[in-house]
Amino acid sequence: MRFVWVAAGLIWIASAGLVRGQQPRAQEPALTWQAPEGCPTREVWLSLLRSRVDEAAWNEAAPKLRAAVRIDTTDTGYALQLDTELDGATGQRRIEAASCAELVDASALIVAFAIDPEAASRAASSAPIVASDGAPAVVTPVEGEPVAPAPAEAAPPQPPPPEPAPPEAAQVKRPVPRVEPRPKGVDRERAPEHARAVLRPRAQLFVRPLAMLDTGTLPTLGVGPSLAVGLRIRRISLELGVSYLPAQLIIEATDDRIIGELRWLAGSAGACYSLFPDQRLDAAPCVRMELGRLWGRGRNLEADMVSAGATWLALLAGAQVSYELLRGLAVGLEVAAGLPLLASAFRVDAVGEVHETPSVVGRLSAGVTLSF
Repeated sequence: MRFVWVAAGLIWIASAGLVRGQQPRAQEPALTWQAPEGCPTREVWLSLLRSRVDEAAWNEAAPKLRAAVRIDTTDTGYALQLDTELDGATGQRRIEAASCAELVDASALIVAFAIDPEAASRAASSAPIVASDGAPAVVTPVEGEPVAPAPAEAAPPQPPPPEPAPPEAAQVKRPVPRVEPRPKGVDRERAPEHARAVLRPRAQLFVRPLAMLDTGTLPTLGVGPSLAVGLRIRRISLELGVSYLPAQLIIEATDDRIIGELRWLAGSAGACYSLFPDQRLDAAPCVRMELGRLWGRGRNLEADMVSAGATWLALLAGAQVSYELLRGLAVGLEVAAGLPLLASAFRVDAVGEVHETPSVVGRLSAGVTLSF
């Protein structure tokens, strides 16, 4: 009987140990990872994300989080494509940087914001970014913050007392911007502004050749070239342009006789405001002022004489839509309506007035934008 009780006790102890040994596995999101050789690994990204998120928030959100991280090499460094889904809310981010480690850190912080609004307060204490070869990426905080200690190395021989050992030289790399806490009420799926600002140039020169379709400026529908050059500063684009409509024939209504020809040339100055400056698909409202000339000459008359022409002055408002095919190359379309500020009437000698611009003219332009 004593043997039976001893055997039962051993079985109970073993079963209790098995139950205690079955610890719940750590929750992990559904993550798709693609990065070139030499970049930090998937496990490093998860470690950075976990270090910035509260444990309770992580346990609640991790089973519902889906993320796809793709990092590709570019001519100037690396490009990140991040797609996330949490509680039915989806988000997409595209970021470029000179360092792959920067993109891993920025994408982990973006996802951390989506899970835990207080993630910014933990960013400074997060684990360092480690490359695939195991070497940590050491960075220097911004001015006013303490410098993190360098990784431990083999200690050099200490000199005999009382002379102290010389301090180890601090490793200095590229500084990182200060991460401010996210204001209350801001959509948590929105990426922090600093993650974009440090990776996009503040100012860019651009050239935009266009093909223009015009109605109203000349007697019939006109097609001609247009060229704009300018400077883009974050959301604002300032540009100067020139447009030309080739000569159109003027026909006498009574006998279908060609009595003259008319052409148009104008320069412009204007500005546009980008609505989505960090996206590949962008839209921008625009306003421009045009100053130019309508001129031509009479034909098949007793005397072929050059007409005095008319001055052109108009205010145009419209909208641009563009899509970035490659870095520095985008295709675009612009629709605009113009209000002539001067009565631009054209007269042919010995015939009289043969064309007067209407109250509103229309423009449709398409072309490419090259940014530098």
